[in-house]
Amino acid sequence: MERDKLGILTNVFYKQREDFAKQQKEQEERFTFPEEVEEITDIVYIEDGKKEHRLNVYRPRKRTQEKLPVIVNVHGGGMVIGTKEFNRYYCAELVKLGFLVFSVEYPLIPDCMIYDQFESVSRAMDKVQTLIETYQGDAEKIYAVAAGVVPTTLPVRALGLISGMFYTTKLDQIGLFLPRYLYGKGERRKAFKRYEKPDCPEIIKALPPCYLATSEEDMLEHYTLQFAKALKENGMRFQLKDFRKDKKLTHAFSVFDPYLKESRETMNQMVHFFEKT
Repeated sequence: MERDKLGILTNVFYKQREDFAKQQKEQEERFTFPEEVEEITDIVYIEDGKKEHRLNVYRPRKRTQEKLPVIVNVHGGGMVIGTKEFNRYYCAELVKLGFLVFSVEYPLIPDCMIYDQFESVSRAMDKVQTLIETYQGDAEKIYAVAAGVVPTTLPVRALGLISGMFYTTKLDQIGLFLPRYLYGKGERRKAFKRYEKPDCPEIIKALPPCYLATSEEDMLEHYTLQFAKALKENGMRFQLKDFRKDKKLTHAFSVFDPYLKESRETMNQMVHFFEKT
């Protein structure tokens, strides 16, 4: 029975990827990539031949001698879906706001576990560190836009957390089904268990300043609000933007449609927060 359940869930994950691929195709048909932004694709960060271990670079075509602040973008998708290509329009808009942007691909559940994802994103950030000078980035101004934090020597000054899936072990649809795939069999007995929650004191007190964005139409709004509360209780610096109810402002709307007025507002506010750190 256990094997059958896991098989059914695995098929669900792959079906979600297929549906997401359709969304990505629709996005390509709707949006036009800006001519003023240069896109360098598929830079290898782990030499194993896997397409998941590559990253893209976005920078202005008309570059000046001035070094640009750096954003590392790690796509979302609940660790199950998502691609760096889906975020290309979002990354381009960040470039137009004055940034050099690196966008990271990584393996997805159920083809790996969360530990493998941590390792992949960590190595990607290490690779970014070696590329910053090449692409005229400012090594003193590095920020990350992602759904979490991973160990790396890259000196990240602030985080932009967009509709994050911060919690994976609550008694909800995510917590009931996903942990087995994320952490492996018997995960609740492992020493790592205490670190599954981002408000674990050892994690939250090690974070740089955080910008949080969500909306009342975001299916994971409650996760962001709880994480913001934890940041406040621990005396951590953060800024929260929670948009009022609006049907177009769904989960991660600023990434799905970076041309919305509210998306531009989110990005501008996030960039301003970064500049103050």
